[in-house]
Parts: sequence; structure tokens; C-alpha cells
Amino acid sequence: MRTAEVPDLLTVEEAARVLRIGRTAAYQQAHLWLDTGRQGLPVMRVGGCLRVPRAQFEQHYNIRVTTIPPPTKLHPHDGTKGGTPTPSQDLPRPTSSARRRKTGETVQGGLPFAG
Repeated sequence: MRTAEVPDLLTVEEAARVLRIGRTAAYQQAHLWLDTGRQGLPVMRVGGCLRVPRAQFEQHYNIRVTTIPPPTKLHPHDGTKGGTPTPSQDLPRPTSSARRRKTGETVQGGLPFAG
């Protein structure tokens, strides 16, 4: 995004990406701002949403927002952060890791130290 494409009102998630902090930390900082009006992430309510005024954000952090980093993609299999999956990660996962047991063999349930 060029400067002209950066919106005047950012979402909390967009502001978090600019600051390189997590979503939860950004919302905690936004609520701190709502409580104090001085500390945290400067936000305002627009309808039922929280928005970050870009001018106030830039003034508060003494930075200039020229781009908003893209969201981090989650790995499609396990939900962890990561980029494009490697070929080994594209393989289908087994549905179960349980081993077959011979008939007549008993399986102890519970904790391994239980007697």
C-alpha cells in the first residue's frame, strides 16, 4: 500500500501489524486507551467496532504509517503461523496414530504409573 492507500481509520488488527504486536496485546492496549484516554493504543468506537485514527496513531507513536503489513498466513493443517507450506507439509496427515494390537492383549487405561 502506498501512503494514499493507507486508510484514515485502521482496524485494531492492522495497527497491531504495524506495531508488530499480537492481536490480543493490541486489544488490551485499545481497552487501556478507552479507560485512560492517554495510554495504550488510541482508538475510537465506530458503531460496535473499534477503529484506530491513523493521524492520532502516528502522533502517539511518533511514526509515519506508509504501509500496512499483510496478515500472517496460518498453516492450513495445524493453524500455526508460517508462510507457504513446504512440500512435506502438503502431505495428508494420518487420521489416527493408534496401533493395532493382537487380540487378547490388554491395554492399561489411565496414567502410566497407575497400577
